[in-house]
Amino acid sequence: MQSDVKAFVLIKTRPTTAKATVHEVKKVDGVTEAEALWGIYDAVAVVEARNLDELDIIVCHRIKTIETIVDTVTLICKNPKIPDTPS
Repeated sequence: MQSDVKAFVLIKTRPTTAKATVHEVKKVDGVTEAEALWGIYDAVAVVEARNLDELDIIVCHRIKTIETIVDTVTLICKNPKIPDTPS
């Protein structure tokens, strides 16, 4: 899939459900990574989509509908096609 949009989705979950939530989030098409966190947010997901409409479907209709998710914040990357810099 050609991905022109990349976003980080910060996720708040119900108490004690972060690990199970991450497991479910990883099953969503378009999610390339998901990890549990310590801090204000309980998890983060990296989402790649062809355009903003597809991103909206992934976040609002697939991720946010997972029952253990209480709230999300979506951070859309300004320029996801930055080339890797040599070390």
